[in-house]
Amino acid sequence: MSTHTLQDVNIDLGTPAETSETPSAKPRRWWNPFQRSDAPRRPWLRRGRALEELRAEHLKLIETIEQLNERISAREDNPSMELDPMPVIRGIESISSGQAKISESLESLNGFMERASASGERLTEAVSQVDQTLVAVQGTHSETVGALGQVSDRMDDVTLRFETLFDRMAESEKSLAEDYRKLQHRTLLSVAAISAAVIVVLSLFMTAPWA
Repeated sequence: MSTHTLQDVNIDLGTPAETSETPSAKPRRWWNPFQRSDAPRRPWLRRGRALEELRAEHLKLIETIEQLNERISAREDNPSMELDPMPVIRGIESISSGQAKISESLESLNGFMERASASGERLTEAVSQVDQTLVAVQGTHSETVGALGQVSDRMDDVTLRFETLFDRMAESEKSLAEDYRKLQHRTLLSVAAISAAVIVVLSLFMTAPWA
């Protein structure tokens, strides 16, 4: 069985008192802006290994206790049997050591849970800020939509006025063209009448007795 304990794994979990002084130089990813720059990659794997070590220590402790119980039961069943005290002493020492390791492992896991809780609180605060930002954006969007609606209504009003003005200009152009045709017709009639009068005067002048 491995002798690796959670005291060693505690370094992998990123305890502030035992982490390396050299932070990771990896930049923050855009999909995880709340991750610390010195956070270990895939910490859940290390947490899983820590839990496995805790279970192993617990099983080892139970196994040692069962062996001691077997020896004590055998001694009680056969009082004449000599009982070697060294295995019992080693078992007791193993139990004490296992309890100490389990206590250290539990402390490490408690520290990890505290850091996870703090991270959850920071994440909750960040999500709250994001929600507030989204509410503000929605309010701004509503105001923008309302302003665009007003601008659209004004544009429709201006377009209607321009259409009315163009219609009036077209009617004025038609009226001016009609007046021009009438004036041209009258001018031609006047010129024809003047020409006829001149011809008549010349004819009378040429046929006069004194001519």
